[in-house]
Amino acid sequence: MRRSALEIYRSPIAGERLSVVESGDDALEIVDRSGNRFPIVEGVVDFTAGATLARKDEEARRVYDVQAGDIYESAMRWLWQAFKEDEAVVRNSTLDRLDLQPGQRVLEIGCGSGSDSELIAKRLSHGELFVQDLSKEMVTLCKRRLASLRQPSLAVEYSVAAGRPLPFADNSFDRVFHFGGLNMFSDIGGSLCGMGRVAKPGGKVLVGDESVGPWLRESEYGKIVIKNNPLCEAQAPLEKLPENARDVSLSYIIGGTFYLISFTVGTGVPAIDLDLQHNGTRGGSMRTRYFGQLEGVTVEAKQIAIEAAKASGKSLHAWLNEAVREKAEQSGLPRPSKSD
Repeated sequence: MRRSALEIYRSPIAGERLSVVESGDDALEIVDRSGNRFPIVEGVVDFTAGATLARKDEEARRVYDVQAGDIYESAMRWLWQAFKEDEAVVRNSTLDRLDLQPGQRVLEIGCGSGSDSELIAKRLSHGELFVQDLSKEMVTLCKRRLASLRQPSLAVEYSVAAGRPLPFADNSFDRVFHFGGLNMFSDIGGSLCGMGRVAKPGGKVLVGDESVGPWLRESEYGKIVIKNNPLCEAQAPLEKLPENARDVSLSYIIGGTFYLISFTVGTGVPAIDLDLQHNGTRGGSMRTRYFGQLEGVTVEAKQIAIEAAKASGKSLHAWLNEAVREKAEQSGLPRPSKSD
C-alpha cells in the first residue's frame, strides 16, 4: 500500500482519516483516531478486521473464499459457453460504457479474480486503480493476475472490504465499477448510495448483476434461467439509486440475463424551482400543491370556489389562498406572513 493512498482511504467503522503504524516484526497496520486497526498483509489492507459483517455478507464471503480459483473460473467458462457469448467482447463492451481515460482514479468493487481489473488497468495505462473484494482469496487472485502487467505508471491499491460502508473519502473517484455480486450484498441501496458518495461530481458509476429482463420472465426461457440460478430472479435496483444519480440508463446483456445500470454523479437532488407558479385556472406551485393541502370539502363547496375564482379572474389557488387568510383573520388570529 502506498502511504499516499491514505488521502483516499477512510475508516469504514468511524469514517475517520487513517495513519500507518508499525505493529511489530515489520508488520504494518493503519489505524483511525478512535483506535480501530486494520492490518496490511502483503500490501493488501483488510478493512473487515475487527468489524462485524452482516450475516448475508459473511455468507457471501464464505462462498467466494471457497469458490476462488478453479471452481470460480469453471463457473465463468460455463456462463460464456451456455449463452454463446465471447467473454472478451462482453467485458470490453461493458467497460466501454465507463469511458475510461488514462490518468483517471478508478474504484472497482468486487474485483473477483481480476478479469475486469486487468482490462481496466490496460485502459488506464497510468493513474490509480483501487480494487477491493469481500473475499481475501479473490483479492489474492486479482493481485496475482495484475502483477504480470508491465505498467509502472499505474498505481494499484488492494483491499478487503464490504460494499458498505465503502472505506473511501467523499468525491474520490472519476469512475466506480461493480459487476457481479450486488445481488448478494446485505444492503444494496446503501452500497449504491456509497458509490454515489465516493465518486466525484461528473464521475460515472456502472453496476451490473444477474436479472432476467422483464420481457423474458414469464417465458419458458426466463423460467429455465431462473430455475438454474435463482439470483437471476432479482430485479434491477433502479429504485435504490442515490438521489444524486443523473443520466441513468438501464440495459441487459448476456442473453437478457444480466442488467447494467449506469449513471453520472450529480450534487444532491436535481435542480428544481418549487415556487414557480403554474399558469391556468388551478394555479399554485409545486410547493403549494404538495405542502398546502387542506381537508377535503364537499363537491358543492368545491364547485362554488371554482366559479367564484373564475368570476374574480384569479386562479383557484390565489382565490382560495386569499379566502382562507381572510376567514382566519376574521376569527381574531394573526394573519400569517405571505409565502406565495
